[in-house]
Amino acid sequence: MATSAAGSYAAKLTPGAHKGRLNLHEARDPAPVLGPKVQALARLIAESSRTVVLTGAGISTSAGIRDFRGPEGIWTKQRKGEPIVDGVDFTTARPTLAHVALVELHRRGLVKFLISQNVDGLHIRSGFPRDALAELHGNVFAEECRACDKEYVRCYDVDSIGLRATGRACDQCGEALFDKLLDWNDPLPESELRRAEQETKLADLCIVMGSSMQMIPSRGLPQRTLRSGGKIVVLNLSDTHLDKQASVVIRADLDEVMLRLLDALHLPAPINPARRKVLVRSRMGNSPKDCLYLSVDPMNGESLSFIRSVLFSCIGRSMEVSSEPFSVEMLVDEHESKGLDVAVRIAVSSRTQRQVDIPKLMEKVVIEMDAYDDDSKYTDSVQRIRSQIETQVRILPMAAEAARWSGTAAKRTSWFPPSFRQRGFATCALCGEDVHGSGKSRHLSLCVADQR
Repeated sequence: MATSAAGSYAAKLTPGAHKGRLNLHEARDPAPVLGPKVQALARLIAESSRTVVLTGAGISTSAGIRDFRGPEGIWTKQRKGEPIVDGVDFTTARPTLAHVALVELHRRGLVKFLISQNVDGLHIRSGFPRDALAELHGNVFAEECRACDKEYVRCYDVDSIGLRATGRACDQCGEALFDKLLDWNDPLPESELRRAEQETKLADLCIVMGSSMQMIPSRGLPQRTLRSGGKIVVLNLSDTHLDKQASVVIRADLDEVMLRLLDALHLPAPINPARRKVLVRSRMGNSPKDCLYLSVDPMNGESLSFIRSVLFSCIGRSMEVSSEPFSVEMLVDEHESKGLDVAVRIAVSSRTQRQVDIPKLMEKVVIEMDAYDDDSKYTDSVQRIRSQIETQVRILPMAAEAARWSGTAAKRTSWFPPSFRQRGFATCALCGEDVHGSGKSRHLSLCVADQR
């Protein structure tokens, strides 16, 4: 199976293309600024009747996937002639808190549609419905049949780029399958682009997340919302051409922004984002020879790309299917059809499997299962960011009170965390700036005054 990571993907692209501005300067809003900005974003979402979100590489960096134009981005490194150490493989990457939060916002009707420039497949893997998602640059896991328009989202990299034949055939009509991963000069998928243009035009709020908005035509999509009388919000560490037109511009890590946003909207962070519902079907056909049809189907428009294989067993016979559609037909004798017991084993990996028994030809069974082995990284991320936010909430009121004191330098510096009070350089809890020990008192007074 091919290695699939951001660096490997970039290496497959045709060399020499203009990549826009690189080595973009990144900044982060201090906590006293970030909190009110997220509250303003929450109000805009609550007041919106149709919110569209557009995402870029920045939403996946906390999953270990490298971006392209940031200070440590792949194309920035290429231009500098520096070695590129590839990040997490796409096949093992897990959706981030920001990915999961978008699923929750969509589920509650607060996000209508999602447009992504990413090819890592994390939006689909997070459970975002495919019919509410446009992937403008493709997906390393996707291939399609041009004859019948059926799309296959695999659990592996299809190992092809440039809209070429993958060597596999459509299970539905037998025609050749083609990858959906764009090279530089390939046209964007017409149906997905048309839907993205339509949704941004109808939206009254367009939120840009983790994108410097340099790619054409994506960079022009938010203006469709503006021209229709709507508003735009930019969540990105570096500046964009949209900043001056945006109602809110937030410079912060997206996972923290989305956790704060869920709090502001009084919504809980999903506890188990890996949980999925699937529908197991069983029915008899009406042909002269009795035929048993078995299938595992998605619910709520979600992809089944997390399933590696399904083993269907009945009356001592077994059939295994290792790609969508997960369905089989079994011929059975007339006397056998009266009391069949069916077993279906769904494998996500060698470690995670779920077996379902369907007694006496029950027509359908809905089951819940985990879409991947371990969601501890997501859980740890939520706990870590929550702890950081709570620490900021405790520190800021004390620092504001310290600014009103006219006491000694020792009193004022006592409001810095212990690490800041140590000798040498330390980091300010308010603005994140590194300050030398001899300038801590003066820095505190100026920093708190700026935040007020």
